[in-house]
Amino acid sequence: MARFHVESAYELRMLADLAARAAPGRRIAVLLRFNLPLAAPSLEAGPLTMGGRPTPFGMDPSEADGAFRILTGGSCEQLELRGVHAHLAGGLEAPEPSFRPRPRMS
Repeated sequence: MARFHVESAYELRMLADLAARAAPGRRIAVLLRFNLPLAAPSLEAGPLTMGGRPTPFGMDPSEADGAFRILTGGSCEQLELRGVHAHLAGGLEAPEPSFRPRPRMS
């Protein structure tokens, strides 16, 4: 089953509008994506960290109640909450690349 990862209240409303026009009567599965706070300071400094600070990739946990109200308040009846998604970091244990890009020759 396909699911949409939604990262803001704006995206929830946009998805509900698109679903009503493009797939009337069809239920659309939604995962709400949140940026969770990080406990380890070493994770917060990582270049691929996606949580613990404001980013365009996910809602602040303080926005959870509002997102749930949108989904359960009757204005987005086609959208069905299937879960939450949180991506804290990636590539933290990745080794350094063993190659170096060559400089471009003009």
